[in-house]
Amino acid sequence: MTNRWKSIGLAALFAGLTLSASYAEAAGVLTIGRREDLTTFDPIKTAQNIDNWVFSNVYDVLIRVDKTGTKLEPGLAESWTTSDDGLTYTFKIRDAKFSDGSPLTAEDAAYSLLRIRDDAASLWSDSYKVIDTAVATDAHTLTIKLKNPSAPFLSTLALPNASVISKKGMEALGPDAYGEKADRIRRLRGRGMAARRPRHSQEEPELLAGGPGEARRRRVDPRCLTTIPAC
Repeated sequence: MTNRWKSIGLAALFAGLTLSASYAEAAGVLTIGRREDLTTFDPIKTAQNIDNWVFSNVYDVLIRVDKTGTKLEPGLAESWTTSDDGLTYTFKIRDAKFSDGSPLTAEDAAYSLLRIRDDAASLWSDSYKVIDTAVATDAHTLTIKLKNPSAPFLSTLALPNASVISKKGMEALGPDAYGEKADRIRRLRGRGMAARRPRHSQEEPELLAGGPGEARRRRVDPRCLTTIPAC
């Protein structure tokens, strides 16, 4: 993927995320019609918008783009600091759970970032090669050291492809568990592959993957801020 086309793709994605966020305050029932099905549930193996819209509703990221599309705001990372030389970032991970109820930790975040950097199947590895090390110093602290200062680094953490996945789930089931078909979402849900929306989040409408041209609907339980049928 050339830098030119990657830049165009990132710009389109951020614009889309901003647009979708502006409608995220609605409660009740949301009906979504889709002409195409997604191709995979593995965030690092696709650059298609049709997949990223689903990732944005199923997984969560360390940092989010705000509703105006002009600023970054806390996601799974409730706060972060940057060293004076711009090489070390320290993130405080908030209390959150995967869909099976297991805790989401800094180790999961470190694992997800190193996977998108190093996995041979990752389509986004070049954007994360700037990461030298990513280490969980404790369950709620993630320390990332860069090879060189990078102005867009925080923005790359807001991409759906950098979503935090369960290290335990991936190692137990393997990447094939993500499959290539949308109907595998229920299996992933039951095995803790996706993160619940933490309770600090706004109530967000749920996106369910349907077949071509199929409209699916589900009522969102405000007590369970998740975008997969986990409650």
